[in-house]
Amino acid sequence: MNSRERVRRAINHQEPDRVPVDLAGTRVTGIHSEAYARVRAALGVNSTPVRIPDLFQMLGQVEMPVLDALHVDTVPVSLLRGSCPIAMRGDRWKPFRFWWMPADEPALVPAEFAPDIGRDGSLTLVDATAPAGQDRAEMPPEGWYFDRLNTTTMSDELQLEDVATLRAGLDRLQDDELDFLRDQAEALHTTTDRALVGELMSGSLSAPAGMTFADWMVALITEKPYMHEFHQARVEVMIENLQRYRDAVGDRIELVLLSGADYGTQRGEMFSPALFEELFAPYYRQINDWVHANTGWKTFYHSCGSVRDLIEPFIESGADVLNPVQTSAAKMDPVELQRDFGGRIVFWGGGIDTQRVLPFGTVDEIRDQVRERVQVFGPGGGFVFNTVHNIQARVPTENILALYDAVHEFGGYPLRA
Repeated sequence: MNSRERVRRAINHQEPDRVPVDLAGTRVTGIHSEAYARVRAALGVNSTPVRIPDLFQMLGQVEMPVLDALHVDTVPVSLLRGSCPIAMRGDRWKPFRFWWMPADEPALVPAEFAPDIGRDGSLTLVDATAPAGQDRAEMPPEGWYFDRLNTTTMSDELQLEDVATLRAGLDRLQDDELDFLRDQAEALHTTTDRALVGELMSGSLSAPAGMTFADWMVALITEKPYMHEFHQARVEVMIENLQRYRDAVGDRIELVLLSGADYGTQRGEMFSPALFEELFAPYYRQINDWVHANTGWKTFYHSCGSVRDLIEPFIESGADVLNPVQTSAAKMDPVELQRDFGGRIVFWGGGIDTQRVLPFGTVDEIRDQVRERVQVFGPGGGFVFNTVHNIQARVPTENILALYDAVHEFGGYPLRA
């Protein structure tokens, strides 16, 4: 059974020959470039500089020899423009050395990357298209990521941009982006047997452009008609994008990541399930219905945190896949999740706790948790192994390698107790 067949069976709730494995199939299932450089070196893959297509999360682009060595079954069909606060093209590159890199081993970054470098070594990006006060992102001295600045403040008075104006400014796929997608999907589909994972997160239902997180929380309660109107506008543009995306990639992909919005905290949902069912689920249902009626793809949703009470509404809206399955959050016990939702939604993640066990545990503790998660989530299919969100910087190399050795050892069907 090849990787594409393996993933296809799992996302259709059938047992393949072994649990499929994902690493870097999406921008929410990847590995920090610092950790990736060490893993790659340990595997003897050192031919070219590490590429960092996602400068916001500082993710490394995982190369085919590494995917082979770690028995990974997925590969991304990436968008031309990444998720950095200032979107940058992923087809032109230049060298740049971050503070943790050897002087003679810079990474490759998008050619448009041109941060202001402070005397203290901080890096600042300025986005001329962003609202004043939200136009900056900064990596502090010896930092690992870029932080978006001034996005959580609360305004003295809520300002609501005209929805028609917001609609006109929503991202729409351009011809060069579609050409990039078409060429990439065709090449990956014909030269690999891995499952292709698409991405089109412009349909994420989150704060309108220019609205801070705190103001968005207020608007969800006090401005419901406005939020309904905005969500409908976003869905309409999303479906326009999906039509063009489908024409570009066709049936070469197996599923598509449609939202990266986080609706959970460590302790619970950001808002009530009733509010989600009222303001979010009907619009996600429109997106899922379009995908299922017009393609053979599965729909993939990402939400960090404790989202136990939102899973049922997600299922009812037609969502097929949930990620990252943050089992370290409240109400996210793996056994209970599988008992209540197994067979009705695919768990893509939850394979190991990345807050405590992976960075700080022993190799034996990592092996034990991997074996446990495979045995909990694996029966009947419906499980693709991935860590809980991205593997972070400074995670020990031996822990990362032990993780993939363990899932390869324990993930074969029939699953062994």
